[in-house]
Amino acid sequence: MDENTINWQLLVQHFNDPSDDDLQQQVSAWLSANPSHQNMYEELKRVWELSADAKVLQHFNVQEESAALSALLPDKPVYELPADPISRYRWYKIAAAVLLASIGGYWFYRDANKINFLTKTTAQQIDSVILYDGSRIILHKNSSIRYASNMVKADARAIYLEKGTAFFDVQPNDQQAFEVHVNHSKITVLGTAFNVNVEGEAINVDVKSGKIKFEPRSENGVVLHGGQSIDYTPQRGITTRNSTNENADAWATKELVFVDASLAEVCKQLEDVYQVTISMKGHVPLKKLNATFRNNPLSDVFEVLEAAYPIEIEQSGQQIIITSK
Repeated sequence: MDENTINWQLLVQHFNDPSDDDLQQQVSAWLSANPSHQNMYEELKRVWELSADAKVLQHFNVQEESAALSALLPDKPVYELPADPISRYRWYKIAAAVLLASIGGYWFYRDANKINFLTKTTAQQIDSVILYDGSRIILHKNSSIRYASNMVKADARAIYLEKGTAFFDVQPNDQQAFEVHVNHSKITVLGTAFNVNVEGEAINVDVKSGKIKFEPRSENGVVLHGGQSIDYTPQRGITTRNSTNENADAWATKELVFVDASLAEVCKQLEDVYQVTISMKGHVPLKKLNATFRNNPLSDVFEVLEAAYPIEIEQSGQQIIITSK
């Protein structure tokens, strides 16, 4: 800083971190350039310490907030002082008060408008979240979502699926849309039940009922109704199907539907829904299974399988062994 200029941002940083030697040297050079600067410095320091906002400002991140404040100020936040010493001193007091009020207002505005997010993550278990409106999100194992803690005041009920698989049972609300953000894509819902799976850049959506709109960042969106599904990758784009995987959401709903399913397919679905490990010994029967299970105990499912196939089933904890007769 030269003799007749005040770099306000530098002084603010100095008052926030008086132990910074580099800032101290720059301020000392400015003070020694003109005896009147000492009075100005003391006045600004006194206003700073008595300011109601000073207590909050002492704890802010100087580097981040100074950069954010600079974006709001003119390109060169350096101001010329009036030539007359008396006018200069009065101008200084007004400018100091305005500066502190502006920074304090900016800080509180940022704090008041900051969105706090809640995160729900599962490991080797299935868990669920009930939102304020009764909408339910069921998370598969190794999955994670985040959402605003005060969603009721938001323009939309926005959920961010960070990884894994989630089943959404959404309550209708014409005044507040329901959005699921996956990578750089967005799913907009009015009221429906659907399943979303994300693996890297690949996204799969199965709509059980209702209607959703899927919007990837790089192309036009598509509307899906109950019984439809899509697969999407940035490289291949959107692939729409007029049928869904009947058991895509079985891990959440506990409803299994098998139509001409092989025993191997049945066992794979049972492992996912009941969180068990199934091993098969001997010849695998080729007969197809047609059956529906709605939240049945695993023992009931095994009774049906043993009646339908020439097999014996043994269970030890989460380990299942199926042996052909």
